[in-house]
Amino acid sequence: TFDDRAGGADVEYSPIGRTRKTAEIYSDVIRKYGIGKIKSSKTDERLSEGNVAEHLDLIEQYGGRGGKWLKGWMEAEKRPLPDVKTGKEAAADFAEWLLSKVSDRTQQGGVQEVDAFSHGPAMVAFMLKLEEKLGEKILPENLQEKNIFENVLNYLSYINLHANSSNPDNVNFSFAGKNFEIPISTLQELVRENQFMADV
Repeated sequence: TFDDRAGGADVEYSPIGRTRKTAEIYSDVIRKYGIGKIKSSKTDERLSEGNVAEHLDLIEQYGGRGGKWLKGWMEAEKRPLPDVKTGKEAAADFAEWLLSKVSDRTQQGGVQEVDAFSHGPAMVAFMLKLEEKLGEKILPENLQEKNIFENVLNYLSYINLHANSSNPDNVNFSFAGKNFEIPISTLQELVRENQFMADV
């Protein structure tokens, strides 16, 4: 969901059914408690995990349930199937979505807030690629490398991105009580480097 601080919030969500339900609950809470105004609500393919969850046999090939498959998915250098994106592509999609939400604000002036609630695979893909680009840890240290892929789906829940036209080259990123300043150019690089053509 993103908020332009004037017209209210736009809610966007993955095409996966359970995320639609989450978006409906979120919108209902906003309306019920008078927290703000919902301007629109729609799906966006860039918020999904690239259709990998629709192929249970592929999940097993990558490492099995419980998040174990995420490691193989993130390491994949090409699409396993034409309609299934790699973890790197899902991270690029998520970064591209974030960039699309803050670009208008930096051009038109004012402040843009983006709140993202975890769709686990897409979020962990983005976080891991962002750590790689920034050269610093974002995910908490208590998520040890050996079990990060098993635990991170239960841990990730919410991130906040704040863009201000007075500082158009960077966005402030908040996650798990920590704040990071991310150059827009880093997000752009993440997108450019990780968008692949389908290669079976």
